[in-house]
Amino acid sequence: GAVVAVSLLIGYMQNRRKKNRGENEDESEEVEEDDLADGNGEAKLIVFQGGEHLTLEDILNATGQVIEKTSYGTSYKAKLADGGTIALRLLREGCCMDRRSCLPVVKQLGRLRHENLDPLRAFYQGKRGEKLLIYDYVPTRTLHELLHGKCRFHV
Repeated sequence: GAVVAVSLLIGYMQNRRKKNRGENEDESEEVEEDDLADGNGEAKLIVFQGGEHLTLEDILNATGQVIEKTSYGTSYKAKLADGGTIALRLLREGCCMDRRSCLPVVKQLGRLRHENLDPLRAFYQGKRGEKLLIYDYVPTRTLHELLHGKCRFHV
């Protein structure tokens, strides 16, 4: 009898926890929907840890050059007016179609921190639907350079 009672109690607690998570996610999605637009319907910048110095004006006025083109978008090396360099990834149309499905994923990416990942610094979705992922610019290096330091050749 005690085993059955404990099993039922554990099942009840897990079910209750799932319901609470579902309610919290629904509430956070409603709040997150407002994160991308101010009262005038204009798009704005969502900033994550490490990107506090970035402003929308700086990002939109940055001069950039194409680094690579892929099936999901185009990456740019962008020079800010203050001399800093960032990497912009402009997602193609069709990636993250609507804000409701896009925002939770972007927020999760913004919270990820690991020594082997470039952290997402900011996200921008314009009023015409353009989507920018903003990262620190890291120059392309070879695996050998990453593992053993910069190679020095003597001539």
